[in-house]
Amino acid sequence: MGRFLAIGLAMKIGVEKSELDRAKLSVENVQDKMQQHLYYVPDIYAVSDDVTFYYFVPSR
Repeated sequence: MGRFLAIGLAMKIGVEKSELDRAKLSVENVQDKMQQHLYYVPDIYAVSDDVTFYYFVPSR
């Protein structure tokens, strides 16, 4: 049950673009780090962005 609970808690992950620029990271680098430290499975999240943020939300 813990696995399903963890998925439900991370409904939207946001990363500020300026933070990525300062750290010299790409979106792919961030996804790799999220896989290592969070319950992040790229197959179930869609990546979108606006002027200031990248968003990772569960795809439907």
